Amino acid sequence: MNITQKSSPNHYNGRNGWKPDMIVCHITDGNYDGAVSWLCNPRAEASAHYVVSRAGQVAQLVSLTDAAWCNGTSATAGHAYHYSTSTLPLVRQRATNANYYTISIEHEGMYNQTHGTLTAAQQAATVELIKHIRAEVQRLYGIIIPVDRQHIVGHCEISPREKPTCPGEKFPWTDILRQVQGASQAKPAAIRYALKTATVRSDTTMDITLPLVHSYIYKLTCAAGRPLTNSCNSNIIDISFDHQSGNDYFFRCTAKRRGCAGVAVNGHKIFAVKVV
Repeated sequence: MNITQKSSPNHYNGRNGWKPDMIVCHITDGNYDGAVSWLCNPRAEASAHYVVSRAGQVAQLVSLTDAAWCNGTSATAGHAYHYSTSTLPLVRQRATNANYYTISIEHEGMYNQTHGTLTAAQQAATVELIKHIRAEVQRLYGIIIPVDRQHIVGHCEISPREKPTCPGEKFPWTDILRQVQGASQAKPAAIRYALKTATVRSDTTMDITLPLVHSYIYKLTCAAGRPLTNSCNSNIIDISFDHQSGNDYFFRCTAKRRGCAGVAVNGHKIFAVKVV
């Protein structure tokens, strides 16, 4: 796609060891040229990876391998942007600056006029841009950003207290995700499950504590297919498949009721969850 390259000095060099797996959509509350100019100005102390105009123009301000200053969350207790205020389980679990693992797209518009609606050209450009970002992230980092509302999100979900209207309640999430998925979702590939005798490695082997209704993502690595994993007590925790990247399979553990329950792989408990 046609992307105009700009250069903003407002970014971290690198991502502090994180890989980007979340795309965050914003509204500029200003015009396209003004937004690009301001986000490239050192005085702004803010930036974004991309800006999409209402005419469908796209500018890139920050490299995907660097963290833009757009979705910052704080680890300081009581801070207005503390990660715990996010409505997204992944943000709360990671307990760090969300800029490290996010990619930002600003959309030209004024909230009090559009409430997040996009023009046809702007929406089409956003769909193509998200496809481009996913392909580039896979090329650069070897991971696939899932096309779902846990990984393609709004700034209002990162910082709901401070940015409740960004990008706006009329932002066309459903249409964008459906178009990004496209025909490839019409015929899903058959799932290849691993045999119980397959070797499986878990990134979590120590017991964890999980607040009620919160989620925790754990990774199982298996070369033979998707491992079989389950909750030892489904009344307390629920286990669901989240996404796959190569031989890495990610599962979501969600706290349903206070108590303790194990997480098993191939019938053997690998760690326990205490729900508080």
